[in-house]
Amino acid sequence: MSSTGNQTLLNFADHIETGSPRRHKRCGTTSSRGSRGSQKPRSVADVRSTEHWAADGDLIVRVGSVLYRLDRAPLVKHSKYFERGMLFAPADDGGEPERQPRMEVERIEGCQVYAAPPGVTPMDFEVLLRLLKDDPTLLKFLDVPPSHSECISLTHAGHALSARLVSRIAEKRLKALWGAPRAPYYTKTSPHRPPSSLPTHPEDTPRPYTDALAILRLPPRHSGALQKRALYELLAAPAFWAAYAADRAQLGLPSARLLDLADARHALQRLWRAALAVSPREGADRRSVCHPVGRAGIAPEWCRQAEYGRGRGIAWRSMLAEGGDVEKGEGDPMRYDLVGGLGERARERWCRWCLGEFEDRLADERMKWWGMMDEWFKLN
Repeated sequence: MSSTGNQTLLNFADHIETGSPRRHKRCGTTSSRGSRGSQKPRSVADVRSTEHWAADGDLIVRVGSVLYRLDRAPLVKHSKYFERGMLFAPADDGGEPERQPRMEVERIEGCQVYAAPPGVTPMDFEVLLRLLKDDPTLLKFLDVPPSHSECISLTHAGHALSARLVSRIAEKRLKALWGAPRAPYYTKTSPHRPPSSLPTHPEDTPRPYTDALAILRLPPRHSGALQKRALYELLAAPAFWAAYAADRAQLGLPSARLLDLADARHALQRLWRAALAVSPREGADRRSVCHPVGRAGIAPEWCRQAEYGRGRGIAWRSMLAEGGDVEKGEGDPMRYDLVGGLGERARERWCRWCLGEFEDRLADERMKWWGMMDEWFKLN
């Protein structure tokens, strides 16, 4: 494959046609068996894809119980599975032994029929076909990015069919969607800082827990950079924990992974509560170290809690308890905007410098928690 062709497909990572719903119809019983072995009768009737059934196609691919009549050239070009395992010249053509078909040959309407490997669904295969389809009319879809589910399908198909370029396209797009591998940030800006001082990344917003499960079900070689973020999305998703309590078996994750998630959730909640227990600019003796350095002429902004001395920490924790902020944030401690949530309650009692120092300290703690996830889930 030429470098120009590779680059053209890579550019599709951000522009894949969504496509129309799949349509299939029952296939007639016009098949015949080849000379390379017999095949047991199928208990499920085949259905013929009407969207991907080319009258001039030179082979038929069976995916599950769905048949696709296609031009073999794009499949051989991009899939090592088809190139090496299925689509070489038949034995009676006199080719070299290693260049012969390695599977039984079935024929329908004169075309050889080959089965896709386990792990590829009709939906996965059809997304792949739309990517590989050489049709000028697809140019109008170049500005439409692929959905998350399309990327998942491309990854499964690319892995099972040994289509490395397809896998790279899907992985590139998934990383962009998830903002992986860095930690997610909260997206609100706090009232005591200018809006530009905090990162605001759209990809940091919570994702559905079903998307996270789909990432974790991918082959590890394709999901490595995404696993930590996907695991965090499960930790922070109330809907996931509701499903966990109702029937953990239907989540489709190994029992050991589910236990790791439960342990990590409790550990993260303990760390969140410990971080919030220390008031802003609280010294080793639990007294305030708040001071108006560099604030000539604005002494009234001196932190009003400074005079409480040892009671400063008590006042801080009482304020958090009044609004239930500890409980609100422990479900999603990496993203919860604590100071923004406190609002006027905080600004009435604490100066902007103290609140800024607290947010900086909390950001440092969050990065430590993100690093701990490698050990909790054995990601390294």
